[in-house]
Amino acid sequence: MEESISSGRPESVQLTQEILDDLLLPRLTPEQQKAVTARGGSLLLSASAGSGKTSVLTDRVISKITDRTHPVDADRMLIVTFSRAAAEEMRQRIAQKIHHLLSLYPDDRILLRQQLLLHKAPISTIDSFCHTLVRAHFNELGISPDFRVAEEMELTDLQEKAMNDILSQYYEEGDPVFLSLADYFSRRDDSALIAAIQRIYTAIRSFPFPFTWLEQKQQLYRPENVENSPFIQLILEEAKQALQEALSLNDLALTLAAEDPVMYQAYADALVSDRKQLENLLEKAVRRDWDHLNFALQTQEFIRLGALKKYPDTQRQERVKSLREDVKNLIGKLRDEYISCPLDIVEEEIAAQEPFISCLFELVKAYSGRLDEYKQEKNLLDFADLEHLAIKLLIHETENGYQRTELCQALSDNFDEILIDEFQDTNKTQELLFHALSRDETNLFMVGDVKQSIYSFRQAMPEIFIEKRARFSDFDTGLFPARLSLVKNFRSRYQVTASVNFFFRQLMGESFGGVNYDSSEELVAHDSYPPNERADTEIHLIESDGDAETDSTTLEARHIGQEIRRMLEERFPVSDGQGGMRPCTPGDFAILLRTTKGQSDLYVRELARQGIDVWCDRTTSYFDSREIVIMLNLLRVIDNPLLDIPLLSVLMSPMFFFSAEEIAEIRLVKPDVPLYICLSIQAKENTKCADFVTLLEKLRRESICQPVAKLIRMIYDDTLFAAIVGAMESGARKRANLRLLLTYAEKYEAAGYKGLSGFIRFVDRAMEGGGDFESANSVSASGQSVRIMSIHRSKGLEFPICFIAGCCRKFNLQDLNGELLIEPELGVSLMIKNRETMQKYRSVPLCASRIRARQTALSESMRVLYVAMTRAREKLILTMCGDHWTDKLCKLAQSLPETIPFRPYTVGQASSTADWILAAALRNPSAALLRSMAGITDAVSLDEKKMGCHAVCSLQIQYIPCAHTAEEASVASISAMQPDPKDLQRLQKQIDWVYPYTAATKIPSKFSVTQLAHRSSVPDPAAGKVQSNLTSRQISVSNRSAGLSPAERGTALHTFMQFVNFHAALKDLPKELQRLTEQAFLTSEEAASINLNLIQNFLHSGLMQRIFAAEKTIREFKFMDEIPASALFPDGPENESILIQGIADMVLVEKNGIVIIDYKTDRVSSPDILIQRYADQLAYYKHALSKVFEQPVTDCILYSLHLSIEVPVPLK
Repeated sequence: MEESISSGRPESVQLTQEILDDLLLPRLTPEQQKAVTARGGSLLLSASAGSGKTSVLTDRVISKITDRTHPVDADRMLIVTFSRAAAEEMRQRIAQKIHHLLSLYPDDRILLRQQLLLHKAPISTIDSFCHTLVRAHFNELGISPDFRVAEEMELTDLQEKAMNDILSQYYEEGDPVFLSLADYFSRRDDSALIAAIQRIYTAIRSFPFPFTWLEQKQQLYRPENVENSPFIQLILEEAKQALQEALSLNDLALTLAAEDPVMYQAYADALVSDRKQLENLLEKAVRRDWDHLNFALQTQEFIRLGALKKYPDTQRQERVKSLREDVKNLIGKLRDEYISCPLDIVEEEIAAQEPFISCLFELVKAYSGRLDEYKQEKNLLDFADLEHLAIKLLIHETENGYQRTELCQALSDNFDEILIDEFQDTNKTQELLFHALSRDETNLFMVGDVKQSIYSFRQAMPEIFIEKRARFSDFDTGLFPARLSLVKNFRSRYQVTASVNFFFRQLMGESFGGVNYDSSEELVAHDSYPPNERADTEIHLIESDGDAETDSTTLEARHIGQEIRRMLEERFPVSDGQGGMRPCTPGDFAILLRTTKGQSDLYVRELARQGIDVWCDRTTSYFDSREIVIMLNLLRVIDNPLLDIPLLSVLMSPMFFFSAEEIAEIRLVKPDVPLYICLSIQAKENTKCADFVTLLEKLRRESICQPVAKLIRMIYDDTLFAAIVGAMESGARKRANLRLLLTYAEKYEAAGYKGLSGFIRFVDRAMEGGGDFESANSVSASGQSVRIMSIHRSKGLEFPICFIAGCCRKFNLQDLNGELLIEPELGVSLMIKNRETMQKYRSVPLCASRIRARQTALSESMRVLYVAMTRAREKLILTMCGDHWTDKLCKLAQSLPETIPFRPYTVGQASSTADWILAAALRNPSAALLRSMAGITDAVSLDEKKMGCHAVCSLQIQYIPCAHTAEEASVASISAMQPDPKDLQRLQKQIDWVYPYTAATKIPSKFSVTQLAHRSSVPDPAAGKVQSNLTSRQISVSNRSAGLSPAERGTALHTFMQFVNFHAALKDLPKELQRLTEQAFLTSEEAASINLNLIQNFLHSGLMQRIFAAEKTIREFKFMDEIPASALFPDGPENESILIQGIADMVLVEKNGIVIIDYKTDRVSSPDILIQRYADQLAYYKHALSKVFEQPVTDCILYSLHLSIEVPVPLK
């Protein structure tokens, strides 16, 4: 929708209300104008997807604060948004519009005043508002003014402590009811009981008075008349809908049978008998007669169908039998699961559960109190605390509800209007907060769309929006509070909005979705797009071939990648935003998934195989990322090296590269002891094992005194792990994940926690509780990349072309199978445990809660689908991958109703989004392929007359038989293609092209001084045979002679000379060697290999005195130098250079210049041999250091530790 305000005015004209209205209103639709200008009371604005609600909110604020007669000051409007980003965007939009108006009327006093007031206008999230309110009135609440909002890890720790305290107390008291409750939840520990308490505690905090809610729900287990219990009434309503569905299936079976006299004669008696019994059952369900319905269900009998011998139409026969079987299953489910006993037994069950529910609620209260005490000690609050403390400041609970405080009255007087965005996602606490701050609900402006309420996991309660919309008057009546709908869609093409309307007109209703999707809810396209005949919505059915090696997700991702590649190659047209068309780019595509966990990596991989750039908002779980698994296991091993599995994981990781054969050899040392002990024993004979043990011992020492974050940095530095994973596939993400681990460790310590063990426990608790840390993105965001994201993350965004993938994934209804359910209306319900058989079965309250929980979950899934489909601007493609599509479509066709909306019971029996999409699509006039696969006629299709609206769209159906068939067809089509001669000529030219700097590629860009000194062993690089002397470290675990090798002894001696304190060594050489060993400069074995006599000779040499006398002494001086390539390779390219790097053992700075000293451990018989070996090396040292120090090198000295003499090297 256009945002600009028209400009241009005569210089002398003042800003009047008429001019202001002309500037603001003409670009708005009539409904938007009503929303902007409405005065007189509260307004609930139902703004459908793409209807410009943010613009309307902004314009309403501008309209009120710039009103010529009664302007409302900007700081007297409380504006509450869903996120900080939305709040900042709202403030900027308002500021920009004021700025634009001031550019036209710079002297307008009202505009100037509002520009100043806008800076302090309360535009924020509900959390920020509550935070500000609580901090401003800490004294009334009796809390410290310097409280802070707790980090998740802090809360986790305090919750564990509080829970342990409460359970320990209850176990000590030994209350019989508690012990029975603990036994009910018992597995091997109290984890199930703890989870139950935590779930209830979390749920009740979305209510303004949590303990009042507990008391009210406890009363459900003390009914005066069990027949009127909400549990009973809900089950009876479910029975009524199920029986109506059964009658519909029976009708269809009778119709099919009646079409053939032979079949009707054989089946009529049974089917008619079924109908009479079903009508009898339905009559009892409608009358809410539980006992009679129960008796009828228990005595229900189905008579046998008549015999049909050699009946030719087997398809008709099987379909009638299948329909009757579905009826039997419906009745069986009612009889066995829901209405299985008389009311007196139900009453006994409910009464028997009351003590357990009461005890469970007492535990929740005790846990809440103890947790509050711990948080108060730490001066911490969480976001729910902020909301409840705000409620405490504003209202007092009374027997009849609540009463506003004086502070609330004062605050209410400060706000002329309260505007709430995303109102469909509020909870009971937030709703009461807004109501209390309002002036008896007369100055609220609430904007939202119940069809887009998809945040139940954040305790959102769309029923609040639904209740107000039902209670408020229609805006056109002039009565307030009022409701108004925005249905004009400024986002999508007609083909997209028509598809959305077609599907949801059939599927969405009050039972599933929360709203009847009728003409008042339908999207009306404000279609300003150029024509595009290829914009019809598509449904792709991908047949899985049952190949266990290629799962359905991979097949679907591969198909989508191929489709995107095809559309890119065919230059699929999209709008250029200027009224014309342009070819699509990767940035125009989005792939939306219900969840990216466990799927996004597959999509990234498959699209990458197609050469398509991808951006993904989240890939694998952070804790499941291989690099994080390895790091956490290493931390566990540092904390306790006797943990075999973490140790094995670390050893075989890219960090240390132990092979399976090496591990087996280590394990065989002592099969019955921990792996670490075997490793330590093997370390005496094996360098690779010794290196690992040495490093681990060092890290264990450091872990005692170092913060966790510093320890992790040390691991990265010592193992080069970050560099190793950075070289792998998706290396950037892996390195980012490792950086995040550092961040999480720093947060852990910033919260006041210390120690590696505590950090590991914190991580383990998060993993056990099903939690996760935020993971790094797999690929950086790019405007020219295909976006892969969850549907929840996509809310508020829009994309030219949307693939909605994974439609065949089953709805996540795992919680329905638990032994405890929590429902806002029905409270808490449990299974019943038979003490004799120890078996558990569902109680009537639990059965009722399962019905409601399933309805709630599927309602949200319906709304998630709506959000996904309304993200598309120009093209919508729904993909689903499964097997036996014909069977599935036949099954769906059996439940097609004659009415436009599906029966609620039919909608509720779906197991996936695909069931909904295909059931609705079967009735689309253009879906003949689906009907053919389902074996039904076009008579079921819906035209515009049947729909009663203009919601019938054209659908393009594609059936992809199986992945290998599609690939074979693709290969065949490619083989049949004839190449363009121009393309062949261009390709040949590219093949024949020769890189002009080939010679430079055969010369190393960098040499070490040691390599240059031994160039005689290096072949001529001009011949393309330059070979690095650097070799990978290959250490075998096979046995070798004990002790250090000569090279290792030489390295140990060099290490000693690097770190020795010469003055301390002169006084007490053994003590100095001990210091270097204790501080981990040397291992014990290395220290034992050092010949102290040789060191004593050096300490008492003339060279030692010269070292002491030098102005400055530098050990292990690292340098880099650049020399012409032609100096080393006469036949090499001109104007190229080579980088030389080296390390001088010691550099002395004297008055006359620089002295270079290099220690040698070679066992030689004559100093001349050393000169021959190392003269060239020192010549390079001299050349480089003279440039670095800008002084001459006066001496180059080799000191032979073996000969105990200094060897001057002639300067070249």
